[in-house]
Amino acid sequence: MEHLVYEIPSGLSSEFDVDLVGLEETSPRIEESFSRHVSIRRARWPGWLRGLTTIPVGYINLARYIKANRPDVVLTLSGIGINGLVVGLAGRRFGIPTVNRVTSDIFKVWWHKGGVFGRLSLFVRNNVLGRLSIRLSTKVVILHRDFRSRFRSKSIQNKLVAIPQPMAFPDADPNQARNIREGLGIPADARVASCIGRLAPDKNIPLLLRVAKRAMEERSDLHVIIAGSGPLEETVRRAARSESRFHVLGEIERGRVPAILQASDVFLSTARPGGEGLSTAIAEAIHFNVPVVATASGPGTLAMVPTASMDETALVKGLVDESTPQGVMPENMDPADNAGCWRDLVRSLIEDRVTG
Repeated sequence: MEHLVYEIPSGLSSEFDVDLVGLEETSPRIEESFSRHVSIRRARWPGWLRGLTTIPVGYINLARYIKANRPDVVLTLSGIGINGLVVGLAGRRFGIPTVNRVTSDIFKVWWHKGGVFGRLSLFVRNNVLGRLSIRLSTKVVILHRDFRSRFRSKSIQNKLVAIPQPMAFPDADPNQARNIREGLGIPADARVASCIGRLAPDKNIPLLLRVAKRAMEERSDLHVIIAGSGPLEETVRRAARSESRFHVLGEIERGRVPAILQASDVFLSTARPGGEGLSTAIAEAIHFNVPVVATASGPGTLAMVPTASMDETALVKGLVDESTPQGVMPENMDPADNAGCWRDLVRSLIEDRVTG
């Protein structure tokens, strides 16, 4: 998430003064991306009470900022049910255009949350408060135009603007691929499938393991690299102990991702429906011309991987078959193009406010 909070305001700051209105604690990288940091003190209340008062306290602090600074536009990049509602309410009160941002198939995310209370809490946050914040917003940024299908109301669809997350892709380096294979003891002529991401329930790890095992049974030269950490990492490691062609790397540095992808012949993503917005890992695989096998986890994935399927046998075939097609890169992910989209959006809101 930090690279988004870093890239988007950096792109806007070439034309606008961009204030960060938030808690005192931020990373130096984020701090440098903004013209100014307006700090909000964290309430020193017990955790349960702080949770209940997040929206009213956030609203009061944002209202104070707006009264003192009179910004032209207020936007939030994440947290549509909390931050989005605060921004939407304040914008309506003070007559300031607001921008909200939907980062996933939010209305289905609660399905995969563990526990009754967790599901109920997430449903209220996204499906109740999130829908309200969308109605209050002037514009709503979605990650791909195909997400429009999730909004039936014509008035809401008129608010939608498709801008993906910005991504800077490194150049290909064949030496990196060779080093990865040699380091893991994978023959140069072997077929390699990789999966990079958080090992959590929303990534459907049981399906990932079943598909990988079935594919390895069908191809004796297939190796599977799984990189990432999370609550199900130990489950993955246990499943991999009986097969030497499973390579579980655990948490890796961000800089190793390009090397793993370049060492791969195919990329596998098994996210559950609603669990993905616009997958960064899939976009990176497409950049390096690695064919992608993926579940139909949402509009963003289907747009990038037209062959995405929930059929397990089809996923296995995709790993085994060397004719698996490459994916489609979304428009405007390049940081320069992406920054232009954000500047156009903010500029149009300011112009509409002046002329309206």
